[in-house]
Amino acid sequence: MIEKITRREFIKQTASVALASGMMAVSPTILRADEKSSEIIVARRNTPSETVKAAIEAFGGLNSIMKPKDTVLLKPNISFPNPPQWATTTNPELISTMAKLCLEAGASRVIIADHPLRDPQKCLERTGIAEACKDIDGVHIKLLTEDRDYKSIEVNGEELKSAEVARLALKADLIINMPVAKSHSATTVSFSMKNMMGLVWDRVKFHQGNIHQAVAELNTVVKPELIILDATRILLTKGPDGPGEVEELNSVIIGTDPVAIDSYAVNLARWNNRKLEPENVDYIRIAAKLGLGEMDISKVSIREV
Repeated sequence: MIEKITRREFIKQTASVALASGMMAVSPTILRADEKSSEIIVARRNTPSETVKAAIEAFGGLNSIMKPKDTVLLKPNISFPNPPQWATTTNPELISTMAKLCLEAGASRVIIADHPLRDPQKCLERTGIAEACKDIDGVHIKLLTEDRDYKSIEVNGEELKSAEVARLALKADLIINMPVAKSHSATTVSFSMKNMMGLVWDRVKFHQGNIHQAVAELNTVVKPELIILDATRILLTKGPDGPGEVEELNSVIIGTDPVAIDSYAVNLARWNNRKLEPENVDYIRIAAKLGLGEMDISKVSIREV
């Protein structure tokens, strides 16, 4: 059966019913992603842990988007069995630090989930993610490798009519998207919106049609509350799986607007030896047209910390 409403719509409807019946009270300080303006925070420090901590502090802390006892889903890129130095997957230190920060902020549990493109166990081991997170109580790693891990939801887009999305993403109270910035053979670049494909079971149909349209439309129904773009190392060429030219920027870019973050990331470097503008990346341009965020960086508040 196809799901009729998105995860966020379900949460909002449930909250409305509960409020009407006097069953719960909602703190006015909790702001979800769609209630925030287009603002990007760019943090640069000596280590990934210091960098993401500085970014989260500048953002206002995780309690600005998270409620006590929330189940938090971290969605990094764990697609390939490559070392972190290749910049094909999310930096393991960023992931472990964010997991700890979520638990310190009151999360009941943190689930790290992705749908690897290669051997799942090798992906976990060679990326360093298994080692980085092995001793953190309350953290669970889930590799979405079976069709039972997914549920079909309606999208009703031009390209994407429905999608089989990870059940964990539909059930989680909070999604934090943690992509790595890299070049990509099919979509030119891969930043926050492209990373959400790791929550989809059948990605073949994305590649068989207009992948840019499908990526943008997927992001209309599966929306993270926070995006943490890993730019500690970026893969300039031969993405998504490398090895290619890697540049160390020691940075993370965070915010709630996926279009703004991806538009900003386009200008981090020359991708596959090309100078790009946001409008040159079709999925960014389409997502902006769909109202998912701001593509014009001159209209985005950018804070460097």
